Amino acid sequence: MRTSGDADRAILLERAAQLAQPVEVEAVAHAEMLVFLLAGERYAVPAMALREVVMLTQRVPFPGAVAPIVGLTLWRGSLLRLIDVRARLGLPMTALNDLARVLVIEGATSTLGLLVDDVLEMRPIDVQQLDAPAVGTVRRTELIVGVTHDAIAVLSAERLLDLDP
Repeated sequence: MRTSGDADRAILLERAAQLAQPVEVEAVAHAEMLVFLLAGERYAVPAMALREVVMLTQRVPFPGAVAPIVGLTLWRGSLLRLIDVRARLGLPMTALNDLARVLVIEGATSTLGLLVDDVLEMRPIDVQQLDAPAVGTVRRTELIVGVTHDAIAVLSAERLLDLDP
């Protein structure tokens, strides 16, 4: 004879079997990116690697630093290395203006501050639709993952973090 506990158990097992059916998931091709200006050109970094965006309030030289490291700044009570990738991207070196921002990029073992001229927007970018950088547009493209159809160069957060010794 079945008790009400057995009936409840049978119903739960049937529901569990229905829920355990594989669900078809559409591949996600979009990633949230922060779009910013650097020497008048638009670039983007993945939001997943971005810890914070802060105004550049002070910068001190880092003795013995090798480019692209350009100095240090205080961030949350500790020193943060600042990098400027303009030379690596073949962009002109310009003075920082009052709108300069620091993109704090964080990896598993390091954190760095990427100097940018201005922050524009956060937007989804279809990473499967990126084009290869056009030959001759920048001197070195090892930092660029690809370029969107509206000319935003997407930078690799991992490669940026590799610049930080």
